[in-house]
Amino acid sequence: REREREGGMLKAGEVDAVTRASIEASAGLKLEDVKPELLAFVVDRSRQAGNAAFKAKDYKRAVDLYCQAIAGKPEDFTLYGNRSVAYLALGRATDAVLDASKSVILSKSQGKPWAKGYYRLGCALQALERHSEAVEAYREGLNLEPENKGLKSKYEEACANKVLADEAKTRQEGTARRDLVLKLREARRKEVHLQMINQYKQAMQSPNFEIEDYDWRPTFFPRSRLKPQKNVKDLKQKPYAKAVINYCNAL
Repeated sequence: REREREGGMLKAGEVDAVTRASIEASAGLKLEDVKPELLAFVVDRSRQAGNAAFKAKDYKRAVDLYCQAIAGKPEDFTLYGNRSVAYLALGRATDAVLDASKSVILSKSQGKPWAKGYYRLGCALQALERHSEAVEAYREGLNLEPENKGLKSKYEEACANKVLADEAKTRQEGTARRDLVLKLREARRKEVHLQMINQYKQAMQSPNFEIEDYDWRPTFFPRSRLKPQKNVKDLKQKPYAKAVINYCNAL
């Protein structure tokens, strides 16, 4: 609570240790020293109170109560699943994914794969728009409970969202490629334009060339001097004339 008042955000993994330490400090004993029957009773009551708080939409209170229950029984994968839903209701989707993942891992390690854990995980992943991973989570759940209507519905929803997301990504990538091509074309056009202007400016210079310079400076061959043309329309169709006109337009 001190961390919250200071503006800090506890991660899902930290909550258990903090809550456990707080409980032990307030009770003046170690949870390991508490009788198993009494500890199980407290955990069960915390779970029930958390469920009641969640139904009353007091999600923050529900998270606190589930934390207390987990502190007393950290191996109970269902408690992580419950807290995941409460985190998701608070808009803390990343923490919800962490808790749901831990729920799935614990259930598998205990030889009791939990379909609802995959359901919780899929919901949290969808909230983060990680649709491909959500599809996989729901598929794993359906492998355990093929007739689960809730899982089927969510699986179909996640598949549809994945298709839409993939289409949007494809369109975005296509737009990015087109933008890049247009930018490259524009850069090339400007480069060619600049080369034409520089070539034309160079060609329009008239230094005093020696006769041997004409071997590499054909622009100033005598036949290239200005002379009247009878048919201007025919002239404009000649490649040389077109090139000169383009240079002039560029200038």
